[in-house]
Amino acid sequence: MTLPVLVRQVERPGGAALVTAEVVLPGEADGACLLARVPNDTRLRAGERAELSLDARRAHVFDPVTGRALAHPPA
Repeated sequence: MTLPVLVRQVERPGGAALVTAEVVLPGEADGACLLARVPNDTRLRAGERAELSLDARRAHVFDPVTGRALAHPPA
């Protein structure tokens, strides 16, 4: 699955970069916050629009209002 996003922040705390982004997709997911671990050599920068590919089978999903976990990948 590929999602169009607006990159909000890129942190490089160690072996991987952490990207905080906002989903830019008309519909229910528009504006959803996404936190992704990507290779540390990523060229993503805050303020850029990008497309992030993700494996939905490995995604952790939380309710944006309550913060309650909605889905976790199997162990």
